[in-house]
Amino acid sequence: MWRTLSRPANIAPLLQARPDGLLAKIRFRKDGQPRSKLVGAAFVLQTLTFMAGADTLEESSMAVAVLAGVIYAQKEDMKYDKTNFDDREENLEYFKSLYICFTPTPEEELSKMFDTIFELMTHDKDNDLKTEAYEITREAAQQVHEAFEKLGREDAPVELVANIVFAVMLDATRKLLELVEDIEVDGEAQYNFQLIKDHSDKNSKSLKDYESLG
Repeated sequence: MWRTLSRPANIAPLLQARPDGLLAKIRFRKDGQPRSKLVGAAFVLQTLTFMAGADTLEESSMAVAVLAGVIYAQKEDMKYDKTNFDDREENLEYFKSLYICFTPTPEEELSKMFDTIFELMTHDKDNDLKTEAYEITREAAQQVHEAFEKLGREDAPVELVANIVFAVMLDATRKLLELVEDIEVDGEAQYNFQLIKDHSDKNSKSLKDYESLG
């Protein structure tokens, strides 16, 4: 039969440092010990309140989704140093891998969305819109990477990093849409673009309180 062993008073407990990462910050204190259920719940509530100003079920669900998205984005960020951003295909694929962290849209549909945006750019013969687009995606990736570095280096608050990361992705998406919104085309491309823009506008309205925090 197992017996409970007590530690002698003169022996200090062996504490492990808290693991790196966003999820670890939510689950563990700085000394590596698990947060109590009460404190952990309060911590998460504080984070969600900061992120969404949530007072409805819909907004609360959105806040949870954003927090989860940032956690997934941190995993994608581990590929940053291995990505050649001078290669346009790698550049865009990396941005898409970050973007998909914040949307329930299936990857196949997401690819169609970006195909539509970049196809529209080919209709503007006077401007090199694709070059601008790839600079937008490169800059967004860099800003997200710097935010996660801040999290690890300065022990920045989770909610602050989440704020930065999500705001960067939302701003980059808006800039991509602005590049092509004045291009006049007919047919399926224009219809698809309008669907994308409507969805983006809806998200922006839902998150206006979130974005105002910083």
